[in-house]
Amino acid sequence: MLTETGLGERVTIDKIRPFYDHPGFVDAFVEGVRAAVEKFLAEGVHAADIQILFSTHSIPSADAVRSGPRDIDWGEGGAYAAQHEAVAEWVMDQVRQTLPAAADASWELVYQSRSGPPSQPWLEPDVCDVIGELAGRGRQAVAVVPLGFMSDHMEVLWDLDTEAAEAAEAAGLSFTRTPTPGVSEKFVAGIVDLIIERLEGRPRSERAHVTDLGPAFDICRPGCCEKRSCRIQTRRGRPRPLSQLQHALINMMVGMRIHIATDHAGLEFSTQLQDHLRTAGHEVIDHGPIEYDAVDDYPAFCIRAAQAVVIDQTAGVEALGIVFGGSGNGEQIAANKVRGIRAALVWNLSTAELAREHNDANVISIGARQHTFEEVVSFIDRFISTPFSDEERHVRRIGQIAAFEHDGSLLPDPRV
Repeated sequence: MLTETGLGERVTIDKIRPFYDHPGFVDAFVEGVRAAVEKFLAEGVHAADIQILFSTHSIPSADAVRSGPRDIDWGEGGAYAAQHEAVAEWVMDQVRQTLPAAADASWELVYQSRSGPPSQPWLEPDVCDVIGELAGRGRQAVAVVPLGFMSDHMEVLWDLDTEAAEAAEAAGLSFTRTPTPGVSEKFVAGIVDLIIERLEGRPRSERAHVTDLGPAFDICRPGCCEKRSCRIQTRRGRPRPLSQLQHALINMMVGMRIHIATDHAGLEFSTQLQDHLRTAGHEVIDHGPIEYDAVDDYPAFCIRAAQAVVIDQTAGVEALGIVFGGSGNGEQIAANKVRGIRAALVWNLSTAELAREHNDANVISIGARQHTFEEVVSFIDRFISTPFSDEERHVRRIGQIAAFEHDGSLLPDPRV
């Protein structure tokens, strides 16, 4: 449809944030665990003989370790395991508060649906392996909670309702599997809330979450889940550049480092923009100023921000720069004095997009007194989300500019 309408290279794609600890998602698990414990208690099973297994999809151990931002110590299983553990603990706390008789029921996090070669370590323990051990621990009943799943798809219906249920029967245990959120009213309302918070740019501090780890960022910060690639393999195994649409899809999931600088005229915009960018998951580094001064000198601020962009990009870090001024002209000139910087003065969505698509601009300059804050945000979001086209003519021209910047060389003068 996007190709047929001609919007494939222009449409803006956005997403809701990860919602592993949004109340709309996790409330279904609280209700399911409470109902399961009540069922077993009614059957005469003591709470101490009940085991709650929170199950999620196993992944390669190496990927788990690399999951989540690098500036947080997540433990052995990375953010992937830590987030599941935190939610499971919260669910059990809620169940025990509303059903005191469940206080002695035990719980643990388990994994399912392992694939890949046997030689490759994946997260353990496996749900069926644990079920096989429960009788030896003195358990009589087991409730499996599909914590990592939204709906009753094949990996729930087969891996849990079939294989796990058979493992429980073989071990002589009473078995139940709690519901997934599916189309429950709370989950649907939660999705609506996630959409609204993204549309209105709700501050992170005001977003719904139930654990100390949340709420998740809209976009992963730099270094998060580092096993990713900005190339897509062709059938013959050779990498090819991403299309604009593919770049937008990746960019909405993976943030970057943003260096920002301004003069006094743009200080208020800069402060508001930093909140917007951080909420979106970008890492923001402010190069000044730190307070309002009507006669400040902006060149040093902008040059330092531009230098930082070059240092990061040279080191392989995804980074861009933003500079503000009353008109944006002086700030653009200052940034462009740094070798390797291609700063573009942007005044509408088209110039924001073309600066990246045709010129591979790595710094955007905006006149704060020329636009509303909403316009500025739209320009910057478009600038960040648009990739360089990688077309030969643009690569050639950018190379010519870089050559002159390096040693003063130019193409022959056709007038001579």
